[in-house]
Amino acid sequence: IAGRRYTMNLRKYINVCIIGVLCMLPNRTFASVPDSEISLGGIYFGASMQYVKSIYGTPDKKVITVYVSENNGFATPAGVIVGMDYTVPQKLYGAPDNHGSSYLFYARESNPYEGLSFHLHEGIITAIAIGASD
Repeated sequence: IAGRRYTMNLRKYINVCIIGVLCMLPNRTFASVPDSEISLGGIYFGASMQYVKSIYGTPDKKVITVYVSENNGFATPAGVIVGMDYTVPQKLYGAPDNHGSSYLFYARESNPYEGLSFHLHEGIITAIAIGASD
């Protein structure tokens, strides 16, 4: 009987520890950035081909990703450009939905698999892209 009590108390203790650890895990949510912020150089998700042509001329093929890798005046609606410190998007948009040492990804509200990516090198934004998650 004493062994059975010890086993039951140990099980309760382990269950409480597991629940405690699960409560401490971060809540993973998507849609941290409004769709209106997922734009680069004036091109936004859902822009018609006619709109893209009116700004930049006829593209070589269907536009599915806009990618900028130099400071050429293309910016997000909030003003983020290539060459800025990696902390700028975090100050403007909050914690990214996905990140690593070389990128930050912010999902768009209406589709968590598309959004705004910031590519990093040594803490500096080296490229910005709007499109599907990498």
